Amino acid sequence: MLSTATILTPSPVAAAFSGIQWDPLGKFNLTNAEKSILRSGEDNPVDYTLSNVEDACMYARTLLKVLSESSGPSGPSIKVSKLKAALPVDDALQMLYTDPTGVITHYAMTRLFEII
Repeated sequence: MLSTATILTPSPVAAAFSGIQWDPLGKFNLTNAEKSILRSGEDNPVDYTLSNVEDACMYARTLLKVLSESSGPSGPSIKVSKLKAALPVDDALQMLYTDPTGVITHYAMTRLFEII
């Protein structure tokens, strides 16, 4: 049986992921514990966050919640969904300001892909 690894094209706004501030993003209705696990996933290697079964489950559930909230019935993001190439850090951070939902959708998809 031949298996091939799937490779995710890097998000054009990946440079902005470290700039996401979860506290002011009330739209996502995140609990303090969910915000904490998202920060842990960003501050530590993913293997560290996934090393504890309970934390791993909470991290995956929280990412799915964020993805559900960010990609809801409003459709694709205003600007991020139209990008074709990776942005430099300053431009990616500007995109976080102008289209936070689009950046967060890319963040959730990227992180879920990493843990699967």
